[in-house]
Amino acid sequence: MRRLLQCDSSGGRMTDKRAYLGRSLNQRAYDAADKAAAAFEALMRQNAALGRLASGHTLIGFKTEALRIFNEEFASAASFALNLLDSVDEETSQAIAYFANRLVELIYGKLVICGPGTGIAEATVARELNNIKIALQERRERVLDDFAHGMAGDKRIKTDPVVSIADTQSTSPDEAPASDRVVRIDHNSVGYRETEEALDTLEHGLKSTNDFPGEPEEKDQFVAEVSAARRLLQAARVRIAALAELLKPLLVQFVAKVKDNVIATLAAAAGAAILAWLGHIFG
Repeated sequence: MRRLLQCDSSGGRMTDKRAYLGRSLNQRAYDAADKAAAAFEALMRQNAALGRLASGHTLIGFKTEALRIFNEEFASAASFALNLLDSVDEETSQAIAYFANRLVELIYGKLVICGPGTGIAEATVARELNNIKIALQERRERVLDDFAHGMAGDKRIKTDPVVSIADTQSTSPDEAPASDRVVRIDHNSVGYRETEEALDTLEHGLKSTNDFPGEPEEKDQFVAEVSAARRLLQAARVRIAALAELLKPLLVQFVAKVKDNVIATLAAAAGAAILAWLGHIFG
């Protein structure tokens, strides 16, 4: 009888945890939607100040921000779920899948609200927003598959050590840390394509902006460093330490220092793309 009572108590605690998870995921989805709306509005204000609100820069920024927020919020929710329940079973997977679906719909909903404010032709906006929704749906399928295997991108969810793409190049856990390793680059991978797109957008943004919050020499330095990083990634292999050394001043230190600026937004998006692909390379 004692064992039966203990089992029932454990089952009750699990039920409570699942109910708590459901409430938390629901609130997280709405919080993510608010975060997306704020990001889209900030982007529009920045582009309006630069005289390019009704341009492709705004639509590119919408996509970058939508994917960034989806990635961040899903990874946070997935880690929360596994830390709370300690395992991935069918019921947990269903809850996370529902959350991911809500993320896509709510973020897309905020885009639909913001779209008309760009001043871009309605048909163009509708087409591009639909493309962003498709990109979000594709990302949803990818992260759900990762979650089912306890992963978030190249990182193991929960408190396990980071597993980066570099780890797959070594057979010994005692070798140099990931930042010192040479890794192979799959130029057909989604991670590479998204990183290259984000860095390309950042480089062009740096070259064209008239609102850079720093010295012209610093701006020129950042342009050269982003360009050099892109060239590094075009090779079949790259040393992670070299890539991090080039990009850290802009993607980490500059973003932490400067707020509400279009370059900071583009740099943050590029940083998020790299972290989702290669893991935490900046130390």
